Formats: sequence, structure tokens, C-alpha cells
Amino acid sequence: MPAHFGPLAFVELVADFVVRPVVLILDEFDRITLDQTRTEIAVSMKLLSDNHARIRFVIVGIASSVAQILTGHPSLRRHMSVTRIGRIEPGSVNALMDHGSAAVGLPFSSDARDIVERVSVGSPYHVRLLCRHAALHAISRRSTEVTAADVRSGIVEVLEQWAETNQLDASRFSSIASNIAIRSLAEEVAREAAKFDIFKPTPETLDAVARLGDSIELAEGEQGSYAFVDSLAPQFLIASIASTEEQEDHIKRQRRALEN
Repeated sequence: MPAHFGPLAFVELVADFVVRPVVLILDEFDRITLDQTRTEIAVSMKLLSDNHARIRFVIVGIASSVAQILTGHPSLRRHMSVTRIGRIEPGSVNALMDHGSAAVGLPFSSDARDIVERVSVGSPYHVRLLCRHAALHAISRRSTEVTAADVRSGIVEVLEQWAETNQLDASRFSSIASNIAIRSLAEEVAREAAKFDIFKPTPETLDAVARLGDSIELAEGEQGSYAFVDSLAPQFLIASIASTEEQEDHIKRQRRALEN
């Protein structure tokens, strides 16, 4: 390998060694923070398309990250197809949970399912993440069923792990979740973003949207619409709200018990 392995060296490597169709999958593309890296990938794609190389790129990320590639090389647009990945319906969420439950022999209660459905908003990734943590809690206490309490404990763990690499968003979401005046509106915004990747503020949600700060950005090519910078974040905002509500309800139950 040359000392500087840039786009030209990559294309030459492909020309020398790729003799049959190859697919390169660049997952979590929106996590790239260096403009230079995105530029080098775009240049590589342009050179490969010009040379009719037998190689395809599958770029997985939020829509704005793809737009950033096209900004520097608009001619790439004719070589690219953009496919939006939709969310699954509530019935499919339950089917996915049924499949996991059958595999480990551990059913989920109806209340537990309701929480997973609320937080995941049809995202298979979040369904699997929440169910995994919830099931481990149920197993650790030798239960024959995953309860709502197990899911809530799982949510706490999921939020803590996510916060390790998303500290600013996590702090901001926690503050929003603690604000009774805006959290339902914030969940409305997050739910729309989780379903459609973008959302458009309304007069009612403007304050909640303003509290999101740098967690959101203008959606490319969608006038007046926004997207979460982290495409996984809307569900974590909803999870934070759900967790805070449960903590507040727990405190209220304790106070009532002491009063009685």
C-alpha cells in the first residue's frame, strides 16, 4: 500500500484486483465527521463510475449525509439511487417480538409490548435493542415473563449506554424530558422524525424544537423541515421521556404510600 492511500490509489487497486462484481457497504455513514473523508469517498465513487469499474457502493446513513456527497460531485446523482427505509407497522413489531420470545421461551406481557411499541416507533433496531435488555432483566430474576418493569429497567440501561457516545444529546434530551410543559410536544416531534426521517415544526411545537438545539439540522432539499443529526436519536428522546415519566410516577406512588 502506498504511504498516502487516497482515491486514485484506491481506484488503481480496484482496477488491478477486482475481476468480478463487488459490493462495498459503508454503514453508519452519517457518523463520519471529517469533510475530507466524505470528499475522498465521493472522488473515489466518481473515478470508479468514470472507469466503469465492477464495484458498487451501498451507503447507509441519514439522507443529509448522502446529500453532502452530491454537493461536491453533482454528476454522481445520475449514478446513484436513493432508497428510503421505512418503519414497520405495529403488527410487525409484535411479530418480531413473538419471534424473539419463541426463540428464548420468554413471552412479553401486553404492558411490556406497549412500551416497546411506543419507544421504538417501528424501528426494528430499537425493538431488538429494548427487548434484549428487557429479556436479560427478566432472566436475571428468574422470571417466566418479561414485564413492563423489565422493559423500563432495560430502557435505563439503553439510555446510559447511548449517552456514553452521545453525551450532548443525552443531556439535552434529559432536560427536555424533565420539562412537563414541553415533553409531550417533543415526543410528537420525535415520533414524526422517527417515522419519516424529517419533521416540520408547527406553532405548537416551536418551543420544543428550539430546545433540541444542535441535535437537529435543516433537512436537505425539504424547505422548512428538519432532521435529527443522529438518525437513531428520536427514539432515544422518546425513551428518555418515558423513563422520566416512570420515575415521576414511582415517586408519587412512594409519597402516597407514606401518606397512608
